[in-house]
Amino acid sequence: MKKSTVIIMWGAIIGIASALFFEFLVVIGQAAGSLQYLSIIVLIIGLFLGMMQFRDKANGGYASFGELYKSGIFMSFVMAPIGIIDRFLVKAFHPQYMQDVMDAAQAKMINKGYPDQQIEMSLKITRWISFSPAGIIISGILGAIISVLIFGLITAGLTSKAKPFTEEDNITLPS
Repeated sequence: MKKSTVIIMWGAIIGIASALFFEFLVVIGQAAGSLQYLSIIVLIIGLFLGMMQFRDKANGGYASFGELYKSGIFMSFVMAPIGIIDRFLVKAFHPQYMQDVMDAAQAKMINKGYPDQQIEMSLKITRWISFSPAGIIISGILGAIISVLIFGLITAGLTSKAKPFTEEDNITLPS
């Protein structure tokens, strides 16, 4: 299996699994709740399985930390457009969800005693990120890449397997 095939396939699998999980949370009304953090587990499991397949099927059973970390970053380039499309679908088909997120954020800030000016500024930024096409695209790209930069470290570290040193690797220079 080619390296690019594994990267594209697992980027798509992780992106679709994450989007389906998010849609499930939106439908049950828990997307803004504490269950949203379970999406990190979906990402970590997907990266782990994708890097394992990259190492075992596309790289001869061995891969350095750097190779695996780089493959995870490339997977995020496939995941990001899927997540962005999903956010546009949520915006189109679940408009109440977006309003619920805004209301929950406002209530949380009021309960913490934030000044009205700070609440309004925070809600303005949240509206831009959540409702504007540019905000959705930028946050989708950055969110996917930053998530993989962080959790890719863990999964690349767990799945890396150095190629054993052999006598053929010992190159001696003539004296």
